[in-house]
Amino acid sequence: MSQHRRVRRLNLPSNVRQLRQIIKKLRPWRFIVTQGEARHELGRALLEAAQAKALQDGEELSEKTIIKTQNMPLRAPLIITAVTQMQEHKKSATF
Repeated sequence: MSQHRRVRRLNLPSNVRQLRQIIKKLRPWRFIVTQGEARHELGRALLEAAQAKALQDGEELSEKTIIKTQNMPLRAPLIITAVTQMQEHKKSATF
């Protein structure tokens, strides 16, 4: 039986500047580092997307889901998002 250990609070990496320098070198991927107040903005964006999806599906989000969705990015002191731009090519599979 496997054990799952949940970490409630994470600490900010000691050298965020060095982390950003490493991330810049990883191409073709683009990485977005979100920390501080920007995590609140991300939470609002996630909530907006969840509400739009619920409306599209003819559903309504519960108060509990609204709070959980909006606070999700606040669980970590730093969020790294990987982004890339997909380009069609005759030798690549279509997703």
